[in-house]
Amino acid sequence: GSAALVSLTIGHATHGADGVLGAGYLPDHVWTFDYPQRQIWEEARGWRPTADMHRTELGFPRNAAGKPVSGFPRITIHVDGKALDMLLDTGATAQPTIAGEQVSHIPIKNGIGVTSYITTSVLERWHHQHPCWRIVDDGDSLLGHARLIEVPQIEIAGLKTGPVWFTERPDANFHDGMSRYMDRRVEGSLGANVYGHWVMTLDYPRTAVWFATR
Repeated sequence: GSAALVSLTIGHATHGADGVLGAGYLPDHVWTFDYPQRQIWEEARGWRPTADMHRTELGFPRNAAGKPVSGFPRITIHVDGKALDMLLDTGATAQPTIAGEQVSHIPIKNGIGVTSYITTSVLERWHHQHPCWRIVDDGDSLLGHARLIEVPQIEIAGLKTGPVWFTERPDANFHDGMSRYMDRRVEGSLGANVYGHWVMTLDYPRTAVWFATR
């Protein structure tokens, strides 16, 4: 029941990939992304989490009947003890400059890697409150020249990881753009440079995400 949108430029935009599976395809199912083993599969309808998995809630906008009307999940993380609402974004893409690659050590292939995005206003707040957090002024060239900031530690679903590099994006990209399709305003997106540490199960029917370590 998912629509397939045909693009004449998809190969260029995705650096050679044949297509993208996204928010129009994944909902209503349970998907496991096994990053360490580089595998993804759909779980059976009767899937249940194991006792060692860490859970956090996903937010979706809903209609009057309570049915989700968007496939874009909101996930809440904690940075410096403060909650931060983000888009759960397995496809957040990096194209680091030489300076960005040398400092962040983002693994890349054909010049492309993974990252997480953060709005300019939050980046500026972090930099003001924590001037020791490293910044790369010209760290990414995917959409112009963007700064990178290194956050020593984030918390997600009770798990702590870090350091995490975030790529700057204009406030309007998320406040006026992405947030229109979500249940709350988001300040960026959390990508595979974070999820890649774990096995992640996206549980759309239960509006939850689960993380397990190998």
